[in-house]
Amino acid sequence: MKIYFVYSKAYEYILREEEVKILVNFSTLGRKGQITIPKGFSEVLIDSGGYQLQVGVNATRVPSVKTYAHWLKNQVTKNHHEVSGYMNLDIMDVESMLKSIGQEKTEILSRSAELTLGNQIALEAEGLKPIPVWHAGEPEVYLNYYCTNYEYVSVGGMASMSVSKSYILKLTQYIFQEYPNTKFHL
Repeated sequence: MKIYFVYSKAYEYILREEEVKILVNFSTLGRKGQITIPKGFSEVLIDSGGYQLQVGVNATRVPSVKTYAHWLKNQVTKNHHEVSGYMNLDIMDVESMLKSIGQEKTEILSRSAELTLGNQIALEAEGLKPIPVWHAGEPEVYLNYYCTNYEYVSVGGMASMSVSKSYILKLTQYIFQEYPNTKFHL
């Protein structure tokens, strides 16, 4: 198991002192158009920031598949060997999902899964290899597809769900048992 700490400029000194692996968020990196990955860390994982944008985190940019792909191709993969991976640009209509119930919620989650898979395909068409993202509650057919076709899968959406810790524990136990050959980012 690898543990990545979420990078924060406010805690950079501590993160460096502890020599940890970090996770950086594309939507909050840099200001005024400059997207810089903090140097000097042994391993960096990149999150697209799709979720943060959808729940109102103060972002410095709104990632689109085109912008994210351009940055990954022209900056990250060429200049940052410390980057061990990067997530797909995931879509989750958190606001609508939290307001909905029953069939409506199921339809929203299905649509989110479809859009996220579309972004995965678009990034791969650019020659990139993003880690696919499946959100808790989305149709399992998408999780099964990702686990069958990819070594790593990110499970998202748990932080936004108003669910108990026991639900999250049951979900993680289930996916680890059902997909023992897949490595998960939680």
